[in-house]
Amino acid sequence: MTLDAEKRLAQNDKPACEKNNDLPLSDLNSHPLTKKWSVDGYTILTAIERASDLTQRGIRGIIAEAVFENAVLPGIEYAGWVKQEVAEENLPFDSLIACGDLRVRIQIKLQRMEKHIPKMYQPRKSAQKYFVVEVQKTRSGMKNNMNTRPYRFSEFDILAVNMHPSTGNWSDFRYTLCKWLAPRNDDKNLIEIFQPVSPEINDDWTDDLLTCLAWLHDGREKQIGGVIQIVKSKANKQLKNRKQRRIKLSE
Repeated sequence: MTLDAEKRLAQNDKPACEKNNDLPLSDLNSHPLTKKWSVDGYTILTAIERASDLTQRGIRGIIAEAVFENAVLPGIEYAGWVKQEVAEENLPFDSLIACGDLRVRIQIKLQRMEKHIPKMYQPRKSAQKYFVVEVQKTRSGMKNNMNTRPYRFSEFDILAVNMHPSTGNWSDFRYTLCKWLAPRNDDKNLIEIFQPVSPEINDDWTDDLLTCLAWLHDGREKQIGGVIQIVKSKANKQLKNRKQRRIKLSE
């Protein structure tokens, strides 16, 4: 990491409300949402605590998006990058930034957890340690006879993975290019659901957004490391089912 990147990261480690001097950390009731909902901040947090794991996972994902916009984006403004407001909803990216005529779409995901611990990528088949990010939309649906839950490679430019589940730091992100992600076996236009995320900084993943933007500008074609291709053909499934039926009949 460069010295400038280290300085930006040190600055971004501060809580968003402390950097913006909007609210002291203890004054939850001054937030506009408490007035909008006519409820105190403690009750809101208590309700979140009582929510299901699925609901809390969604809230944590929204927190990751908020931290990205409040703590990460201000750190690249000196390089000319600014956030663009987007009025349209349900877009396949979470943040749009611009520098002059350049527009970059960023999809923000939270590192995947399983049974409340960071999920590992193919731990029995990969010698190197990789975490997991799940790259698909939360809600499924159909449009023009096509499943809308998968992401297409054309829908965003950069993937930002929040590493809070493994580092405990909401400001800790890993960035890579969308076009470097692994495709699905049955449709190369769609992004594979589970992608390996390196805990270490390397040529595929960086913790500096400006570095990833430079990768995008360079136009290099590659695929992230650690991907294990798992081919499950229909014929293999049928063969396995036949073997299982024979075993049951012989018992």
